[in-house]
Amino acid sequence: MSGWIPATAAAITSPTTPPADRVSGPSPHPHAPTRIEKTIGTRADLGDGTAAARPDSVRAALLTRLRELSALGFDHVMLAPTVPWTAARIDTVASILPEVRALAG
Repeated sequence: MSGWIPATAAAITSPTTPPADRVSGPSPHPHAPTRIEKTIGTRADLGDGTAAARPDSVRAALLTRLRELSALGFDHVMLAPTVPWTAARIDTVASILPEVRALAG
């Protein structure tokens, strides 16, 4: 689908973690995370409301994109739609939540 910012392994490298010599054991802070969570923002083509942008094709493209980002090591994705949010677009994104949760393992 058009509207995606290209993010292949060549365009976005896997998120890095601190070098081993910079990590010296548990954090002295009681609420510090045990690992670094990686977040990325990406544009999402959620359709323009025409028949060509059917919800099933939007869902498939979005899931493919999220799988790619997950494979690169990202834990969280912030979606920035190319068009305004509508109830139908929110429903489309919400409909893939079971598959998205499964990506987390």
